[in-house]
Amino acid sequence: MVRITRAIIRTFFRLQGAWLVGQRLSMARTRDEAAHTARRAEIRMVAAELFAARGFHQTGMAALCEALSMSPGALYRYYPSKVAIIRDLVADDRADAMALVTGLDAAPDFFEALVARVDEARRAVADPGYGRLALELAAEASRDPEVGRIVAAAESAVADQLAATLRAAP
Repeated sequence: MVRITRAIIRTFFRLQGAWLVGQRLSMARTRDEAAHTARRAEIRMVAAELFAARGFHQTGMAALCEALSMSPGALYRYYPSKVAIIRDLVADDRADAMALVTGLDAAPDFFEALVARVDEARRAVADPGYGRLALELAAEASRDPEVGRIVAAAESAVADQLAATLRAAP
């Protein structure tokens, strides 16, 4: 009788423990997506400034952490590597370029809208920080095949969109 009771008690506590573990897992902290997205944008902005000023290879994750007042563990929660940051910087640049070429065909005066968008692009490219970052990304694209593929895919997508927009022009 004593053995049966101990076995039952042990089984009960095992089941109770499994239930508690399940409860703990279901009570995990949720992530505030808006705050997470905003923090990633801040990291990209600071990284872009540092990459433009110091260069990609001269900017370590430690320098990023210092500039962001963030621990390495916290930074790695947002980005696992510098290449991941570069990937998002290229994606941001691609989105900006796509915004310049999309919707032109729906403008009341296509050529006036095209001239305005070209002027907007010219002003953006004239920014010294943008120029230094673009050169650094291009240099890294020539050194690192993964970054090269990312940059080439982004440039190809923008060129394809621009060509499609110009073909559809009135």
